[in-house]
Amino acid sequence: MVETMSLKEQIAAARHEIESTEPTALNVEVGGALVALTFRAVTGMEWATLTAVHPPRKGSTLDNNVGFDSDALSAGYPVEKITADGEPVAAEDWAQLFDVLTAPNIKNIAAVLWGIHQLDPSRRLQELGKALAGNSKKKSSLPAK
Repeated sequence: MVETMSLKEQIAAARHEIESTEPTALNVEVGGALVALTFRAVTGMEWATLTAVHPPRKGSTLDNNVGFDSDALSAGYPVEKITADGEPVAAEDWAQLFDVLTAPNIKNIAAVLWGIHQLDPSRRLQELGKALAGNSKKKSSLPAK
């Protein structure tokens, strides 16, 4: 028998999942060397705020497809959710680093953040929906042969 959790227990489990999920790693090139960045997820509301304060740029197909300015959002991502070579990053250092990154590195960071906050949760939702549908299939009313 599967035990169900209360709403408060589910909220606590969700917070624990956000805080304990392994960060997503990405190597970027800076001054001819690789820097290992990691990114942790923010909550859904924090992500919603980030996307709202970085609206799509006029004429940008990419921005219009994702619904926000992915480059500005990446530059403004909360530094407490980022490490560089395993160390915390100061806001000033993140701004300076972002200023010297090449376009491919910026796009890779944006893709990682989109994956963490949009793609991965959408996949989990889809998998849960499939599991629920699989568990609730009605038995056929046709007689067995």
